[in-house]
Amino acid sequence: MGMGTRQAQEKQEEIWIANVALARSPGHPFYQRLNELLDGEKFDEFVEGLCGKFNAPRFGRPSLAPGIYFRSLLIGYFEGIDSERGIAWRLADSLALRQFVRIGITEQSPDHSTISRTRRLIDVETHRAVFGWVLGLLADRGLIQGKREGVNATTLEAHGSDCRLAIVGTGTPELLEQIREQVKSLGLKRVQLQLRFISARELVALYRAADVVVYPYRAITTSGALATGLALGKTIVASDLPVFRELLTDRENALLVDPEDSVKFADALIELAQDAGLRERLASRVRAMDFGEQSWISIAKRTVQAYESALLSSPHPSFPPSPSGI
Repeated sequence: MGMGTRQAQEKQEEIWIANVALARSPGHPFYQRLNELLDGEKFDEFVEGLCGKFNAPRFGRPSLAPGIYFRSLLIGYFEGIDSERGIAWRLADSLALRQFVRIGITEQSPDHSTISRTRRLIDVETHRAVFGWVLGLLADRGLIQGKREGVNATTLEAHGSDCRLAIVGTGTPELLEQIREQVKSLGLKRVQLQLRFISARELVALYRAADVVVYPYRAITTSGALATGLALGKTIVASDLPVFRELLTDRENALLVDPEDSVKFADALIELAQDAGLRERLASRVRAMDFGEQSWISIAKRTVQAYESALLSSPHPSFPPSPSGI
């Protein structure tokens, strides 16, 4: 059988395509089963009821339907995508996920700014309620299994008298309650919990105050949080995962640890707490990393140059005199 050439196979796209001729996806078994469960439990009606109080009294720029919005976040949760850009890209790229979210083949999938704007409209407690409801349903029906995890903070406290461990961010109600219970039952006195949504301004302040930043992910494909740590030149402890190994090398510019071993995470933090020289050496190598045209510094410089060029090239505007002659 002859394979032919690409040029011979290329053809101009048709302007009008019958619906029956559009590409179809067989779907993903997990997401198909998940939608069956969500439909059976009237998920869309549930989230629409919870989000009704956030509706504007007047019609403005249309937002996402709650069912589409929360399904999009579930994709990020189940696939380890921690950025809205990543969720939007994944959703636009997959026919199976479009089917899960219930976006038609001729409809535009939501971009990251639409997802972000919708998130800002809905409070944290509603997010917690929805995720707790969904994860509870999946656990009851056997689609997911829970696994206890955490940093061995008792060992950390015993070795570092001046150390403070801050656990920051949000998650499912079950996970947050588990963290609180662990801290309480272990009698930890130097653990600061901020288990809530953190604004960008607060996040930068927390990063700047930290001597060490920890990324204890079990599975992840992209990390906007890592980009912040790199941009601020922090000492980093991270899970030994491919997404981190793209930029980090163990003991060169970070400490990489087996994500399944909380004791090793604690050991890494103890080592850094006791060795200021190692902390500074790792952080200095992070600050020395060259991201070229993609670095934040380069982007900032080009942005300033663009504004300066626009201001210098534009003629000063002239305004007609006011009726009073002033």
